[in-house]
Amino acid sequence: MTVGIIGLGLIGGSLARALTAHTPHRVLGWDREAATREAALGCGAIHGLLAPDGPPGCDVVVVAVPPRATLG
Repeated sequence: MTVGIIGLGLIGGSLARALTAHTPHRVLGWDREAATREAALGCGAIHGLLAPDGPPGCDVVVVAVPPRATLG
């Protein structure tokens, strides 16, 4: 299964690390901050980056962003 995580801060980053360490799932991530994306890739929390225009090919997508960062 491929899991996409949007938002790689405290919650999303922790989830990504746990999934990568303890499951066989492919974990892709995206964060609006380039430094956060690079850190997640560098430490092995994610296997790759989601496309900025959407998560094609993901079986599950987790949105882990602050409530004020959403439209609603």
